[in-house]
Amino acid sequence: MEIRKANYDDYEELVEMYYALIHDVYPERKKAPKMYFFQQVINWFEPYFHIRIATKNDTIMGFTLCSFDNSNGVTETIYHADISYIKPEYRKTRAAYLLYMDIVQWAIDNNYVLQTASIPETGADKLIAKRFNSKLRFSTYSQRPEILKEWLDKKPSKRINNIDF
Repeated sequence: MEIRKANYDDYEELVEMYYALIHDVYPERKKAPKMYFFQQVINWFEPYFHIRIATKNDTIMGFTLCSFDNSNGVTETIYHADISYIKPEYRKTRAAYLLYMDIVQWAIDNNYVLQTASIPETGADKLIAKRFNSKLRFSTYSQRPEILKEWLDKKPSKRINNIDF
């Protein structure tokens, strides 16, 4: 399994995964036409987004979309983990874990605060963890790079209980 930056060759598959994610997460809501998804995903290739892809033998298993926020240059940069999706047939693999650890390491390497995108009070953190096939709890809580590094240095079995994501 490999984690890499997305490129334009991944565009159509990213659209399909995003479309599937929205249909899975919001089954009761009316959805925009598929053309809208194509428009949204092309915007992800702008410089303020960071798309990471999990692959195995050139097959895309899932992705994470992150964005950067520094209030137009007047604050430190926050690295937001906005969207994560793993195709159903790969949810029992290490793809989600490897994508998650990749963005944690990327935040550390670039000295960014990492922030996830769900609000625990809505239960969305549990849904995201389930969709992402993760035992980690996601929240809007931000973690500074030095805390992330300290967490990474712990034994894997102790990580889940020692930091709330």
